[in-house]
Amino acid sequence: MRLLFVMLILLAATPQVSAATLRVCGQCDFTTISDAIAASTNGDTILIESGIYRENLVIQKSLRILGDGAVIEPEFRHLPVISVFGVDSFSLEGVEIKNGSVGMEIRFVNNLSIKKSSFFNNFEGIKAFSIGSGRLEGLSFSGFFTGVSLEDSSLEIENSSFEGGAIAIAAESSRGVKLRNLEINTSNGIELNGGEENLIENCRFDGDAFIHAMSESRLIVGKNDVRGVYAVDDASLSNTYVFDGVNVSGENFQISVVNLKMPDGFVQYGSILNVTINPSIYDGKGSVYFELNLEESEDFEKTLAIYRFDGAQLKLASDYYNGSEFMPLSYSSNESGVFVLAASKGAPIPHPHLPEKPTPGFEALATIIAIAVTIALRRRV
Repeated sequence: MRLLFVMLILLAATPQVSAATLRVCGQCDFTTISDAIAASTNGDTILIESGIYRENLVIQKSLRILGDGAVIEPEFRHLPVISVFGVDSFSLEGVEIKNGSVGMEIRFVNNLSIKKSSFFNNFEGIKAFSIGSGRLEGLSFSGFFTGVSLEDSSLEIENSSFEGGAIAIAAESSRGVKLRNLEINTSNGIELNGGEENLIENCRFDGDAFIHAMSESRLIVGKNDVRGVYAVDDASLSNTYVFDGVNVSGENFQISVVNLKMPDGFVQYGSILNVTINPSIYDGKGSVYFELNLEESEDFEKTLAIYRFDGAQLKLASDYYNGSEFMPLSYSSNESGVFVLAASKGAPIPHPHLPEKPTPGFEALATIIAIAVTIALRRRV
């Protein structure tokens, strides 16, 4: 007991190590960010005050970096402006990074957070490899070739903008990437290759092609406002593109949302989709699959179906669907075309198949015959 008491006294007397805040400015203890990083320990915060700092930073500690009007440019342009390697966690906020070959190169980080920062005139804005989880939010990218490139990573990118580049986001072999509420004005929007269970929603795009998916699995895309080709999907598996009225999946196809004046006698219910089938170079096959995407609570008095537009009129492509019967509706095609979920004002509304009622007198006749057969059998006995 005496030994335990002594140990408790010693532990109480041991000074507790707490995270420190290191300030960087022209009149601070640290005039360069590199000196502050060298003096820091895991868990510390480095506060960078307003100014231009020409440095290449190498970070191998779990740090939090906060900028207050700070601009970081590289001393050596061929090196990343900021390199983060092999740490448990890292966060950066309120910093402008500019004029680098790579703005930030981040490798083997378990938890990453980058917020309210801008990346200007970097060939690559953020290059991330093997990120366990993380969030990029409130970022702006301009003057780049690739805004964000990911490999073997899981990240959320939200509420950010990409302006004047070639590719906004490129993700390879990444799983659980979630892209939401992005403003993208680039030649190509998002390129995905070999990933699983990624999500793209509520984004606005103006450019050539919004999504290019190659060998993606279970990608979900929906609620996006796109000017240009919506998606080019090659050699993928179980990807779903959610449009007004229908879900679209398939193999080796390109899809866009188009405007079309409906022919007389038709009412439009879903988005009008222009689909081009791109046969695979390996087996010459390609297809697209449409599936009804309507809430069961929606009550349709008219009959719906998927129609194919041949340049002059809509031609019925799928079975009919009637909301009162909850009949499923799907359609698969290996031909290019313009497709729309619509209602034909004159189309017949199908009804459940019911057995025909017996003609009058049939039941009485059947009863008489049954009685006669029974009497005959008893006499024979």
